[in-house]
Amino acid sequence: MRGDVEGLVDDAITLRFLPPDVDREALLPPLRRVFEQGRLAAATQASESLGGGGRRRGGGRAAEYSAVASKRRQFAAISRDLNQIFFDFPFAVPEYFALITRALIVLEGIALTGDK
Repeated sequence: MRGDVEGLVDDAITLRFLPPDVDREALLPPLRRVFEQGRLAAATQASESLGGGGRRRGGGRAAEYSAVASKRRQFAAISRDLNQIFFDFPFAVPEYFALITRALIVLEGIALTGDK
């Protein structure tokens, strides 16, 4: 992850998830903050789950449950922040993306039916 938030906004505009006239100066700071939250959460998880020499630290089920609960809280916080950004800025789902998603869901249904 390079952290190219400006490139992410450019790609969202190119793919029509954002209009070309979006206020970049207002959008970039909250996106950077959410990206940094995610990066820090990932780094914290990695350092907590690995002990010396790359081995997992002990701690049993209680430690595993605590780690999972912590991951869920971090994910929920990042998700809330992203949802707020999506409400504050004119994000939209382009028609081509909705059609592709619909086609994939149909294909999944066919595959699941074929597996029975």
